[in-house]
Amino acid sequence: MSETISVEVARYRERDLLGKALEERGYVARPVDEIARLGFEIDCDDSAKSCDELLHEMELLVNELGTPFIPQRGDGFVFLRPPSN
Repeated sequence: MSETISVEVARYRERDLLGKALEERGYVARPVDEIARLGFEIDCDDSAKSCDELLHEMELLVNELGTPFIPQRGDGFVFLRPPSN
C-alpha cells in the first residue's frame, strides 16, 4: 500500500535543501507551493522505503544539514518547526 507524507516548512530554503537531500537518498520529493502551505510530498510504502524509515531519515537529515528546525511528526505529515525559546 502506498502512502504520501506531506512535509511542511516555513521557508523555501529549507524545502529545497531537505528535498534535494532526500532525493539524493532515493526519495521523490514533489514541491508544494500553495497559498496556505509550503513544502513537498513524498510517496512511501511498506516495501523498499517505509514511511517510518522516511520520517527517521528526515530527522537525521535535519541534524546533518544543520538546519535550525525540529521535525514535528503528525498523522501523515511532518512539520519542520523552529525550536522554542
